Amino acid sequence: MPDIGARGTEEPPEWLHALALSRVWDLLAEALERRDLVARGRVQLRDLTRDERHAFTDVLGYPVTTPEIRVDLAGLDRRVAERLGRDLAETVSWVTSRALVDRSGRRADVASRREAPFAAAATWLERRGQQRGAPAPWVGEWLDGLRRDGILTPWEDAVTLIDGALTVLDHRAALDDAGTAAGQTGLDGGTAGAVEGRHRPAPLARTELAARVVGDAHALDDGTRLSLLLLRAAAVRAGMPLPRSAGDRRALWESLGVVRDRVSTTCLTWGLVPEQDSWAVSRCASGREGAAPLHLTWWDIESGASFARGQTVLVCENPRTLEAIATHRPPDLAVVCTMGRPNLVVRAVLDLVTQSQAVLRYHGDFDWPGIEMANVCLREFGAQPWLMARTPNSTDAGVVAPQADWPYAAGLGAAPRCGPGAAAVTALGGVGAVLGQHKHRLDHRAWRKWLESRSRSELAAL
Repeated sequence: MPDIGARGTEEPPEWLHALALSRVWDLLAEALERRDLVARGRVQLRDLTRDERHAFTDVLGYPVTTPEIRVDLAGLDRRVAERLGRDLAETVSWVTSRALVDRSGRRADVASRREAPFAAAATWLERRGQQRGAPAPWVGEWLDGLRRDGILTPWEDAVTLIDGALTVLDHRAALDDAGTAAGQTGLDGGTAGAVEGRHRPAPLARTELAARVVGDAHALDDGTRLSLLLLRAAAVRAGMPLPRSAGDRRALWESLGVVRDRVSTTCLTWGLVPEQDSWAVSRCASGREGAAPLHLTWWDIESGASFARGQTVLVCENPRTLEAIATHRPPDLAVVCTMGRPNLVVRAVLDLVTQSQAVLRYHGDFDWPGIEMANVCLREFGAQPWLMARTPNSTDAGVVAPQADWPYAAGLGAAPRCGPGAAAVTALGGVGAVLGQHKHRLDHRAWRKWLESRSRSELAAL
């Protein structure tokens, strides 16, 4: 039943005693709101004063002689209908000058509104599933989280927003992606690739994606409701916490193959040789001649940057590594630094380097995140590990053995012990197979000192 509104400025008749019975009318209003605004059942009125009993006698049509009575709401409804031509709920609203609320009806409306976007999502996914199969499990986790947190409940356009979010995710080939469930974390924070048979979509600027898919270039700007839904989806898919900073948001967008702009995200390089007809030839050449590291942007990538064929390129995780190598300036060696977990620009540069048939080597921290990124680099870009073996003579999983004076982290010894079950640790594959039970990090001061002790010819033999 719809809510009942107060009746304008018209004064109720005197026999209803609006002032003298204000407490009684409020109690009757509460009783009706609990009963879906339907006059049924009885309501107990207690502690009636003498004045209230005399006034209520006029309303009921029979004498009220005790402080406590039980009022038949249906009977009272008939009496006011006969005298006023309106039902009890309208009369109570008129006398109290407030709208009566159908509480159960409102609860049903709220529940229906709360469930509407999830029903729309189920319909959307079912329709899509008839063509391409069920979505990845993380999609259900994302929707469950939205329902649990009540994010969509106050939004009038929740159905439109959830439809838009699913459309954007489908455009980025994310709905079929198993996320971190399969342990396939990629260099960009997402997964190593789309499911078999589906091509990974090319990275796209956020404004371009919004204009192309949503029809509004600013629909995915920071702070919009649609961007909030997509960032929550990206966080669940990548197994990451909800974003708390601009850097977190950038990483999540990039996990979907979306760049926020073309200039703020960069790839740190040194010594890359461009193709002669490449737009970036002047920038890369000046950097190499001056032994200066060079930051490549998405602008450079989209402007046609490409690299000479057959280079030897070291992919490293820490900029101190690039700094140490740039100091020595070994011939015929270039460096791409991921600076931690690589972004989309780094991935794009590695794609271009791989297309140029470069020989890739990878070195990173010998901890679980470092091993994880090393294996992805091996798997996706065909790189070979460099100086990442457990022992000087280890060749497990194709890992290149280090020099005898390789500087392991302080306190762990020059060659950490490899337990009997270490080679069986194959969950990550590749380098991870020999990680064993000891997790240790490279002492970067020792690493830089060790690098500085190498001759240029030794580095050139990389």
